[in-house]
Parts: sequence; structure tokens; C-alpha cells
Amino acid sequence: MLIPQAINHSENQNWLNLKGLGLAMAINEFHAIHPGLLVILTDSVHHSRVLEQEISLCAKDDALEVLHFPIWDTLPYDVFSPNSDIVSERMKFLAQISSVKQNAVVVMPAQNLMQKLPNKDFIIGRSLNLTLGDIFDLHRWRSLFEKNGYIHVNEVREAGEFVVRGGILDLFPMGGHQAFRIELFDDEIESIRIFDTETQLTINETDLIQVMPANEFPFDDAARELFLSRFREWFEADTRKNTLYQDVRKSIKFSGIEQYLPMFHQQLADIFDYLPKEAVFIHCQQTAPVLHTWEKQINARYDERRHDIQRPILAPNEIYINAENTL
Repeated sequence: MLIPQAINHSENQNWLNLKGLGLAMAINEFHAIHPGLLVILTDSVHHSRVLEQEISLCAKDDALEVLHFPIWDTLPYDVFSPNSDIVSERMKFLAQISSVKQNAVVVMPAQNLMQKLPNKDFIIGRSLNLTLGDIFDLHRWRSLFEKNGYIHVNEVREAGEFVVRGGILDLFPMGGHQAFRIELFDDEIESIRIFDTETQLTINETDLIQVMPANEFPFDDAARELFLSRFREWFEADTRKNTLYQDVRKSIKFSGIEQYLPMFHQQLADIFDYLPKEAVFIHCQQTAPVLHTWEKQINARYDERRHDIQRPILAPNEIYINAENTL
């Protein structure tokens, strides 16, 4: 048995000396005893991804779900937006964890404990299902896609894009790795085909698509108005000349917009709001030093950028939870 001896299975665990496949095997052994939700905290994205694969490799229970929640591949207060694949993976995880309560293992970098998130109502309320045979109002659904942050393009290539051509809709949902071509017969979904975004040729068929929001923030009229209102209230800036304000007013998503998440939501959540109270956390590293180092970096980057009047930024407590409050 690889599980550390003399442990209370209902309490959070500190497994600091298990390495490689030994850690993955111990997690599977522990899950057999505690079949609820386990949350595995690592010190980096790389460690999380490797461990996710190793847990699946060692799993004896085919029904076990291993979910990965990546952190953004940007630094605090970056002027760049996270990679779209990372955003897609995060949206997929938030949709999954909103319903998964047991028989699952969540693997994530510890830094995710500190980051504020959209609440579950936003994720669940804006997730859509398209099924073969559904009645489909093309104009209504186009409006819903745009409300969910999807971009209308000439040709679908990446997640978060769609295009309408007559009675055909091409769509690449966030959280997935496949693009879909929906063909209508009058106002009914006649076929749903999976197609290759490089060749635009059909490669398979399906009868169901799940469509999640394209971003962690809404970008419809109400959300943009909330941003503009809060920008005027929270920042001392000339809105007539400020490019951030003017971009949102013109429905343009500026680079690094994710750093202004609280300005688009009435209320935010955190990862603990998504997890059942019975979830058991397993610390693979010294989590406290990892979080305190991350907090120092957040504060240092805030101090470096807080005086830029052309790009005002939010205080750390608006975007992150204090490290001490997560432990």
C-alpha cells in the first residue's frame, strides 16, 4: 500500500514525499477508500498535466473522471490575454465541476485557489445544448452565440468561432476539440457533422453538441454597460481618450481584458464555491509557500503598474483571494 499510514481519510492530506507514479498510484488507492471528490494541488502547470496523465494511467476504475483545471498562461496584470486553448479548457472544467460531485479527481496548480471566478449561475445559465431534430431559430441562436462571447468569422478555425451561411451553421464550441457543421431543414436540425477546420471536410457525425460560454466574462449589452459604469466609478480616467473604455463601448475585446473580470460580473465566486464541502484536498507540495510566493508576485506587479493612467488596474483583492484565506 502506497497511501501514507495513520491518516484520517476524511481530512485533507499532505503527501510531500511521494513522487512519480507512486503518487498517482497512491491517489488511486485513496480514491478507492474515499470515492468522493478529491482535489490534488500541485506547484505548477507541468506537474498538474503529468500527474493527470499518470492518475488516468494507473486508474483501476474506468468510471473515474480525472479533471484538470489549468491556470492562465499569463502573469498577473499582463496586457496579454490567455491562450484560447487554456480558456477553452478552463470553461470545460467549470462546466464539468458544476455537476460532478463524486467519483472524480481534480488536478490543478495551487494558484487556482486564489483566483476569483465567474459564478456557477453564469456557467450553467449560459451553457446550451443542440440536439439532432431540435427546432432551431437561426437568428435567435446567432444572438445567443454572440451573447456568450462567440465571434462571427468568415471561416471557423478555432474554439469560440462560428459562421452562418444560409441554412448552415459552422461552430467550434469552447471546451472541445472539434468543430461542427449544423444543417437545417426549414427550422429543424437535420444533421450535425464534425468537420476538419483545415480542410473544412466532414470527418464524422454526432447527434448532440454542448456549447459553453466563450469566456469567463459576459460581453452582451448589459455586461458592457456594467463595465462602462464601473470604469467611470472606480477609475479616475478621461473616458473620452481611454482606449479600454472606448474599445468596450464599441464592443471590442481588448487584449488582457480578463484582468478586469469583476467589472463584467455583478458577483464573483471562487473554486471553493464549485466544490462540495466533503471534497478532500491532497497537497503534493508545500502549498503555503507556493501561494505566498504567488501573492508576492501579484502585489509586486500591481505596484509596478498601478500608476499607468492609460491602463488603470484593479486592486489585487478584486481579482484574487488572500493566500491565508485559502489555506
